[in-house]
Amino acid sequence: VVTLDVFDNEGEPSEEASVLANTVRVWLPEVWAMPGEQARIPINFGNARGLTPKSMIFNIRFDPSVMTFNAVDRAILATEVEFIDTVDEATGLLRIISIDPTASIIGGEGRFLDLIFDVIGSSGTCVDVDLERATLADTSDKVIATEMSSGQLCVGDESMWGDVDGSGAVNNADAQMVLD
Repeated sequence: VVTLDVFDNEGEPSEEASVLANTVRVWLPEVWAMPGEQARIPINFGNARGLTPKSMIFNIRFDPSVMTFNAVDRAILATEVEFIDTVDEATGLLRIISIDPTASIIGGEGRFLDLIFDVIGSSGTCVDVDLERATLADTSDKVIATEMSSGQLCVGDESMWGDVDGSGAVNNADAQMVLD
């Protein structure tokens, strides 16, 4: 990079630097589940075409009074990735780590891992599922720029399923709202 003055004279060149053209988006959605059921909360990737991460670390914070960790299930993007998970149920911290020099992400967009939780909370409760950390490093150990978005788990009951407009009933207005 060089500067230009008002007469278009170039200044001294800056030091060379490498930059990433794209930022990988890592996000968790809002998920609804009933008490006593399992909730499947995906870790999703966007803008990840051609991503070959050598290492990945994800920290997910959840409310242990509403949900308990059950398992991690590989989704389509993670079929070639090995990982380990550790959980501290008392503090509600799930950590997923992958160190795999040969890993590659097939496709680059969509669901990476599914986090499976047992729902123990009562109906009408919504809690944050925070993506506190998403660190990815490429095969040369350089950190890949990431944009993170956290999600939410809402515990519903039978009357809430399909009631999109919040009227207390599932009817044609809900269907039209979904279509619109």
